[in-house]
Amino acid sequence: MKASSLQQSQILVSLPLVGLGAINILQAFFNIKFDYFILPGSASLWFVLSGLFLLAFAVAVITRKKAKIIALLVALVMTFFVAVVYVPNLGSDVFSTKFVSILNMCKDLILAAGALTYAGLVSAKM
Repeated sequence: MKASSLQQSQILVSLPLVGLGAINILQAFFNIKFDYFILPGSASLWFVLSGLFLLAFAVAVITRKKAKIIALLVALVMTFFVAVVYVPNLGSDVFSTKFVSILNMCKDLILAAGALTYAGLVSAKM
């Protein structure tokens, strides 16, 4: 049976979300140092939380259940990371911290924009 273009695009969008979500969660369990991030509370908790949101978003894209609300939550969490983690790190004296912050800021802004776009498409009854 041949998958439709919509099904193919759902899979294509979900695979990187699953990968990124799993990486975020695994970072916390392998005790990777988060010294270069300025985070309120436990950095591990934030990485696990964002990983879970990304995995939930991947499932929502495939199943189209609760897709709008989860997409909006993902956009909120990614925007939170940009504002609270990466923007403050841009003032660091350490070049690698600035560089990692810029890369992650771009990644999270792209994820937030994609999630908001998806939420809009779901609202328009894809």
